Amino acid sequence: MISSASSRTGLIANHLAPHSHHTMDGKSLADKVAIVSGSSSGIGAAIIRELSSRGANTVVNYPFAHLKNEADSLVASLPSPSIAVEADMSLATSPQKLVDAAVSKWGRIDIVVNCVALAVNKPFESQTLEDWDLLVNTNGRINAVSPGPTKTEGFSAAGEEQMKILQPIIDQTPVGPRMAEPEEIAFAVAFLCEERARWINGAHIVASGGLFID
Repeated sequence: MISSASSRTGLIANHLAPHSHHTMDGKSLADKVAIVSGSSSGIGAAIIRELSSRGANTVVNYPFAHLKNEADSLVASLPSPSIAVEADMSLATSPQKLVDAAVSKWGRIDIVVNCVALAVNKPFESQTLEDWDLLVNTNGRINAVSPGPTKTEGFSAAGEEQMKILQPIIDQTPVGPRMAEPEEIAFAVAFLCEERARWINGAHIVASGGLFID
């Protein structure tokens, strides 16, 4: 899931700082400041690109030093001012790093999207209490977007055997027998970040092409 407060669900918070409704050049998020955790690749990177295309200044988050070049390349490709910040979101101190970076650069925060997620690829009976704690602490608890199967590196890493199980399910997706593109999930998240969506709170949007219904 994806969230704007924490997430595998994807929570979206878009009113952290009171702000005017003006736009520049038709950019609906002009001058807004957005933090997106877990955003150097996959769905998170697609969310960054979508928010940036709408005029938002963005904080790109990557978890480990070896992903710095990937994050820097994303920042360089964006049409609006952006920065990349290393922070492992499984650590309790990491969210503050993103907040501090945004406030230091732009003086405030308007939008927070938590796109950090993980899966424990073990049979349920083999999972430990530590596995469960990691899932709950990293994944989500605001508005939430829950993606169905999506073309990301993480999903691909499930392996061939897992895909043999999942492919027949994916083939039954009502909108089309395929996985989602990251950009399709990003659009749902960006919608919740819009000022005009301010009256939507505590909502759970399932973006799965009709495969799952909430």
